[in-house]
Amino acid sequence: MYLYVKVVLLLVSTSATCALGCGLWETMIGFKFQAYLPWEEFVPGSVLVAGNATEFHVSGPIVLALLNYVAYIITLSSLIPISLYVRYLTSCTFVPFITQS
Repeated sequence: MYLYVKVVLLLVSTSATCALGCGLWETMIGFKFQAYLPWEEFVPGSVLVAGNATEFHVSGPIVLALLNYVAYIITLSSLIPISLYVRYLTSCTFVPFITQS
């Protein structure tokens, strides 16, 4: 039971760390690259809506970080089946040897 909780917490914390890094990068550096890769229209502070690159909204990187958090959860969710499969495989392989000795 505890293994499942640990794996899910690992997934959530890893995704949160990546989303935090995404938000920080969008705040410091990524905003300047909207000339090459503009944000979507529903993101506050987008050049597509504002029309100029001088207007900056703090909520824009927050929206992008939350959207990327969901994407990281979906992308990194392969950690759960792989780790549980490894746990099952090792328990089935090594438990008989441990109990016989």
